[in-house]
Amino acid sequence: MKKTKFIVAAVLAAALVPAVIAGCSDNGGNELDNTPGKTYTFEAEGCDLSGMTSFGYSINVSETDMILGSSAAIPGNVKSSLSNGYFIGYFQTKNENGLTLKFPIDADKASTGNKMSLRLGTEYGTMTISPEEMVVKVNGTVLDYEPITVIGENLTSVTQYKGYTVPFNDYTLSAEFDLKAGENVIELTMMPNELGFEDEPMLSSVGPGVDCIKVRSESALTWESMWEDNKLSAGLE
Repeated sequence: MKKTKFIVAAVLAAALVPAVIAGCSDNGGNELDNTPGKTYTFEAEGCDLSGMTSFGYSINVSETDMILGSSAAIPGNVKSSLSNGYFIGYFQTKNENGLTLKFPIDADKASTGNKMSLRLGTEYGTMTISPEEMVVKVNGTVLDYEPITVIGENLTSVTQYKGYTVPFNDYTLSAEFDLKAGENVIELTMMPNELGFEDEPMLSSVGPGVDCIKVRSESALTWESMWEDNKLSAGLE
């Protein structure tokens, strides 16, 4: 695994305009627009979180505990960058099988040349993520995308930790993919890595916060979001 990467970067100038639907929205006008079709947004907090467990700094979490956004610890500039006001945090593991978010998506027809962006943030400093750290699959096929650099604070030590301070942003994957008619499954799997703090073994293997995925397709896409159930389980208004 590669060593920790923290890159000096400017804080994003402004948050993007948030979407208003927790399920799936037709969401044109973003950086995917050069690809034919429409852009659909699928919220990470609408995924099935059953059985998922993770950790943070001196904390263990499970299932809907991973939904963040409402806490006063999340600053306003970060909250306003979230497409539905919430995101999946603690997306990190030391388990060799990784930690996976699944997005089961229905397409009205088969299509090729589809593109995807991930709306991500980071509390562990700017990090460069490659397919080695985060495996992205569509219907079981691994996407070979170019590394993406998720912008955060310029951190080199756990003593500089400040939490989420930089707004979330969209990061478009370089790889294109096919969708079939009917059900498709998009998976994001965070693998054990060395993206975190070398001076804190508990947080040596970390990952980004995941707000949503956006898929640009000529197929009409839908899904059954579990947001309402997850929101009730998490005790969110």
